Amino acid sequence: MNQKIKVALMADAFDRRPERAFFARRLIERLVHHPDIELFLIHFDPMPNEPLYKEAHEILIPRISLPWGSRFVSFIWYCFTTREQFDIFQYLVGRPYPFFWLMPAKRFVVLAHDAGVGRVKGTRTIPNLIFYTVLRFFNRYIDAIVGVSEYARKDIQNVYHLLESKTASIYVGVDPMYRPVDSETTATALRKYNIGASKYIFYLGGLNPHKNVPNLIRAYTLLRQAVPALQEKLLIADLPSHGSGETYRAITESPYSRDIICAGRIELGDIPALHSGATVFVFPSLHEGFGMPPLEAMACGTPTVVSNATSLPEVTGGASILVDALDVQEITSAMRRVIESPELKRQLREKGIAQAKKFTWDAFADKHIGLYKRLLAGSQD
Repeated sequence: MNQKIKVALMADAFDRRPERAFFARRLIERLVHHPDIELFLIHFDPMPNEPLYKEAHEILIPRISLPWGSRFVSFIWYCFTTREQFDIFQYLVGRPYPFFWLMPAKRFVVLAHDAGVGRVKGTRTIPNLIFYTVLRFFNRYIDAIVGVSEYARKDIQNVYHLLESKTASIYVGVDPMYRPVDSETTATALRKYNIGASKYIFYLGGLNPHKNVPNLIRAYTLLRQAVPALQEKLLIADLPSHGSGETYRAITESPYSRDIICAGRIELGDIPALHSGATVFVFPSLHEGFGMPPLEAMACGTPTVVSNATSLPEVTGGASILVDALDVQEITSAMRRVIESPELKRQLREKGIAQAKKFTWDAFADKHIGLYKRLLAGSQD
């Protein structure tokens, strides 16, 4: 292919939650400098402090102000009025607008990550149900839907009733910032967030019901009862979210609630320090399309205990202790094994660092480009 591929990304998700859209930044950074790609970033609101928009072709959709549905109507109006012609139009999240196929593009790609609202309870808001309807009943207009693991790909295929040829799996990357750091850096981060613990079991990754944090709290309670001399506190890092009430009730009900620390939202640059200082990172989630937090903990040299559900065995690749996340005693036993065995800690540390190195942003971008080329060549293998 001699001419550059004109790729248009719907970048509004990148604007709204940049701290949660690290994958978008890393993909954009690589596409914008790739010799085979001419990149267009389509969004609604000016982002003058974001240099990536200056490096690509920025397209600001003129805003039509309405009491409800302004973005949708503005998007449709742009589709009808633009003179641009794209080779690829891609959504960076699984939230395509109804009538997205009116965008003047040869091929349509959705980076859905996982089956989303079609699978996880507690996410069925009206907007999400609209996006689910689009993916389920209008996917004939989509040329490829991408999951971030093989589990996610198969789940997307089953939930949205897709042909296998319309699905792909592309692993996201682990950023180089996630690496072991020294104890002084960890101590500084602990002071910054007023975390009064020198030894701790760490959890980070949201408090939604499917994250199953209450069972971690119950397991910690059992651990404290079994090992009265235990020095580790339980550190939970994230802000309250939909359905997080059960987590706070579990903390209140624990006789060791004073040793369960809720640190709130941790700034991105401080996460490696908190990972590095943890005795063990525990991730008992019931559903993950990928499961980034345990992999980032692994990259920092932290032993991990994760649930044996959905994508987590695939992503952790034998470098973590797998548990039945519905079995509180099993979580307790796994944490105790790590805490009491220096040899097991060493093994998990070495395996975890090696496993995390397999996931790179360069590969994430290269596989996207390979997908674009196959679609434009008329192949979806």
